[in-house]
Amino acid sequence: TEEIDTSNRYTFEEETVASYLEKQPQLSQYVDLLKQTPISSRSTSSVWQLMAARGHFTCFAPTNDAIQLYLDTLQRKGIISTASWDGFPSERSRDSIRDVIVYNSIIDGGNTTVYSTSEFPATDRSEFVVANMNERKLYVTRSTINPDSIFINGEAPLDMKQRDIEAINGYVHHVHAVIAPSNDTMRDILEECEQKGQT
Repeated sequence: TEEIDTSNRYTFEEETVASYLEKQPQLSQYVDLLKQTPISSRSTSSVWQLMAARGHFTCFAPTNDAIQLYLDTLQRKGIISTASWDGFPSERSRDSIRDVIVYNSIIDGGNTTVYSTSEFPATDRSEFVVANMNERKLYVTRSTINPDSIFINGEAPLDMKQRDIEAINGYVHHVHAVIAPSNDTMRDILEECEQKGQT
């Protein structure tokens, strides 16, 4: 048999978004959600597998504390009984919230677009050109006191140090809140305001 000289074999050492995330203990809950969330209702592949593949992804990864804070908020609103993944009234509602966290946190830039902070929209409250996996456009706000303080959708602050982490298939930015744009219509909001006015 032919003996192959492996001494000059190229060793692949660069990180994908997925391999980077998996090495971060403070992102372990997010990694679990990525592994449980399908790419779409028509796919059996997970978003985790997508993050391990070629592409141009911008990932706003919520920390474990950020996810727990979101669960706490859901409990205060009466959506779940306890601030944990066991507190959901049904598997369907749990999966729906899981999808909200995952799909809103990732922009799939297709063949070309990926966002480091230097490529974020320059003006306050301007939207990214490419929508996230939830088909919603996210926007950027900056603190007037400290321009390095950047928020996604006005609610999710980027970590001051753990940002612009370059992977071979995109960028990762740690965020300290879950990005969850409201799906309420204007009618829903008006009805809620009317009910509050009557109580």
